[in-house]
Amino acid sequence: MSIQELTTASIKYGRELDLIAKLTGKQRKEIQANREQLMADDRFRAWMDSLPNAGDARRLKKNAMDYL
Repeated sequence: MSIQELTTASIKYGRELDLIAKLTGKQRKEIQANREQLMADDRFRAWMDSLPNAGDARRLKKNAMDYL
């Protein structure tokens, strides 16, 4: 991705955050924190699914989710 593309995407993302904040009444920081948490959850699930033994992965995933 070029610097121009990154800049354009960043501006678009900022505008979308502003719009979501106006529509929901939430603050931008709160929306961003929620988004980051969802991304972290997705990365964690992807990592768990990539473990070699699917049975162990499911058990570890359940234990981790129970812990949270």
